[in-house]
Amino acid sequence: QYKNNLGLKEHILKCGNYVQDYDGIVLLEDDLIVSKAYLSYIKQILPLCENKDNVAGISLYTYECNEFADFRFFSPLKIQNDVYFMKIPSSWGEFWTKQQWNDFAMWMENEYEITASYDVPAAVNNWGNQSWKKIFSYYMVQTDKYFIYPYYGYSTNMGDMGEHNAESSNVMQCRLMEETIPLTINYSSNNFIYYDQFMENENITKLFQDTTIDIYGTKSNYNRYVISTKNMNYKILKSWKLGLKPFELNIIKDITGNSLFLYDTYINETNKNKNF
Repeated sequence: QYKNNLGLKEHILKCGNYVQDYDGIVLLEDDLIVSKAYLSYIKQILPLCENKDNVAGISLYTYECNEFADFRFFSPLKIQNDVYFMKIPSSWGEFWTKQQWNDFAMWMENEYEITASYDVPAAVNNWGNQSWKKIFSYYMVQTDKYFIYPYYGYSTNMGDMGEHNAESSNVMQCRLMEETIPLTINYSSNNFIYYDQFMENENITKLFQDTTIDIYGTKSNYNRYVISTKNMNYKILKSWKLGLKPFELNIIKDITGNSLFLYDTYINETNKNKNF
């Protein structure tokens, strides 16, 4: 207990530092609901933390919309494993090992620059000074680390009205996995799906050379080629529908249409008549 209100950021940082007394900690805020199976899930995921040094933490929560793109629909592509990797810190139910938290704390103390420019969505830069997630986002981008996410949530955000919510909302709620089940995880395999800090599928870049994936249209830095829903005045080399979900399936299965475009940014061309 504290005599004064610490504020969100200092409260989370103090809670994170409790990991010094344990092998790891689960951190839950007071407006979260957890699945009965959340501890079983964490125990099954822990070996991934030992095998991969690019893991910054384990999320109990799973995203079903993109908080950086007007809360548009988001669904991660699913292949053999029951978890995926994303370069976004989880703030609605998370687990850190002692090593993971200490790596972040050391970076924040020695390398974090308040005025530095980090390649993150504009929404992240606009988060206030009370956001610990903003700093952790910078850390993950700078160090090329990921959170492990489940395809079904083991915690969800109730979205209650409070200091950081002017009114109640269920927009960020996710489906909960209530049963304890064995997860399919090939711990020695590299066959995982990876998403970047903009919630764009990094695996798709393997299909194209020198190409930026920007399906949600939130990026501003591009390679020569860019795949985007934005109306841009560059030569269109190919286009797809957005009929399938996840959206990148339209590219993988080559569902041609007029909603998602492959541009060559080296060739200017006026594009006015496109349907979205």
